[in-house]
Amino acid sequence: MTEGNKSIQSPIILKKTASRLMVILQLYQLKLFGGEVNNLAPMVEDYLKMLSTPIGKQISEELGLAKAEYAKQFITKLARCYHDHNNKVDELLKSEIANYDNEKLNPTCRALLEIAISEMISELTPYKVIIDEYTSLADALLGVQEVGFVNSVLDKVRAKLQPIA
Repeated sequence: MTEGNKSIQSPIILKKTASRLMVILQLYQLKLFGGEVNNLAPMVEDYLKMLSTPIGKQISEELGLAKAEYAKQFITKLARCYHDHNNKVDELLKSEIANYDNEKLNPTCRALLEIAISEMISELTPYKVIIDEYTSLADALLGVQEVGFVNSVLDKVRAKLQPIA
């Protein structure tokens, strides 16, 4: 839906995008400090509790998550999906980036791909929407080359998860 040259998006879509970004950033932070991936869901739950504090409410309002129970539930679902499927996520990601220098993979890009793949595995959202959303997030967070890389990896994972009959 457009109005003039402006694109108008549903508040639910924006909350889901913000939710995805929050989980990506939490995973990035967890890995940056050497945390265990099993701690992502509890870490996200603690983060959501923090959003009920005065400073948390301000952050929540700025991110568009104020009074957005749906967004908080979606954040929790994404974190739990990653927790439940992190071994399969790792296996799929490694198979798709086998020819890519793992050392050169941007940690933010890796976190983005891991959360996207876990969402694909869990089938919370249609694959096309997931690829579009995470490609848009890659565009906002990463360089131009990484956007194509993210799109390519996610499309290949989609093909493995949903082979065309």
